[in-house]
Amino acid sequence: MPWTTLGLDPAGATERDVKRAYAKRLKTCRPDQDPEGFRKLHDAYQAALNELQWRGSEDDDEAYFTGIELPVEMPQVAVLEDAADREAASEIPVSPPAVFELSPGLRAITECFDRLEEAMASGAGHVPALVKQAETLLYEHPADVIR
Repeated sequence: MPWTTLGLDPAGATERDVKRAYAKRLKTCRPDQDPEGFRKLHDAYQAALNELQWRGSEDDDEAYFTGIELPVEMPQVAVLEDAADREAASEIPVSPPAVFELSPGLRAITECFDRLEEAMASGAGHVPALVKQAETLLYEHPADVIR
């Protein structure tokens, strides 16, 4: 829309072209005679300049977005190309996973669900009994369920 208002092709327009087109149309669309037309023209001018700034102009290969310069370089990623790299990476200390102590109720619920999962995977016939047991455990230990 801003490009048609200014009479420009967005593919080849430069900042200089936008400013010239704006100045040319400003002569026929004066703010004191046509405030609405001037507002539309000025909005089109601002939108075209913002789009050019966002895309980057012909003279500048840096990327811009609403006047803020963005970094062009991408961060480097380490690539483990040979055995020495992999061996060095394997020497990086890794902390062990945290160990949580389960309450007796939560342990019983977890074990019941584990047995239920195994029974469902193997197609065992005692699945309904395990579901009933899990339901009972959930009702008996409401504080552990909330955790």
